[in-house]
Amino acid sequence: PDGFCIPFAAYAQFTRSHGLAERLARMQQLPRFAEDAQVRRDALAALRAEMAQWPLPAGMAQAWQARWTQQLGGAGVFVRSASNSEDLAHFSGAGLYTTVPNVRAADALAAAVRTVWASVYNFEAWEARRAAGLDEETIVMGVLVQAAIDSTASGVMVTRDPFDATHRHATYISAKRGIGIRVVEGKRIAEQVMYSSRSKAVQVLNRSGDDVALQLDPAGGVREVPVQAGRAVLTDDLVHCRRDPSSRRPPGPENPKCNRPAAPARRALQPNSSHPLPIHL
Repeated sequence: PDGFCIPFAAYAQFTRSHGLAERLARMQQLPRFAEDAQVRRDALAALRAEMAQWPLPAGMAQAWQARWTQQLGGAGVFVRSASNSEDLAHFSGAGLYTTVPNVRAADALAAAVRTVWASVYNFEAWEARRAAGLDEETIVMGVLVQAAIDSTASGVMVTRDPFDATHRHATYISAKRGIGIRVVEGKRIAEQVMYSSRSKAVQVLNRSGDDVALQLDPAGGVREVPVQAGRAVLTDDLVHCRRDPSSRRPPGPENPKCNRPAAPARRALQPNSSHPLPIHL
């Protein structure tokens, strides 16, 4: 889908104007901050709440709104994270930061961007970066403002076996019906399958246990739609045509979309990458 980026420089300007570095230093001096996870959780929540209320530099929100109107027609957009602490060689960062779905009002766009910026300090993100030894002073957040599209099914594809790195011919797919926000966030049990490019076999690890799908709400955001839990999300044909376009089969009752090209991904990835690739059907 079409969209535009808000670069790291905008985040740096925003946080610098509000003294974030000094605020972080004070936070880390709180009693038992280093030892007590609950202290860190509470302090980070307070910081995110503050950041969500900090005024934007002059003209910044107006520039975003103009771009949204001129390029995307003011239609609903997903406001997505794009930090420099994602998709690293030894740290994926998947699911750590916040996406604000289907933003439809001009004033809500600025609020959504601040929410994504503040998600740098999600508790899970802080803990994961800390465990990985990443330098907090170097972390910045970009934002992708992207046209909202509905999905019949969506999820994440990893072109490696995440359970055994020696299986270089394996692809892992985690998917559920509807928009896949909760799959990426790890909040729902998704359908999990493994595909072998060597044997062309599809192994079902488990079916989705979710009995609702997320769909775009015309009023903004997303809404839950009931679905049948345990029913297959991905047929073998769909798995083949997502992972191996050369093996696409003619469309039929079980694979009506298999002759369509894959939707553009948020990040361009090369085959055999170990990073998660969003997929939409």
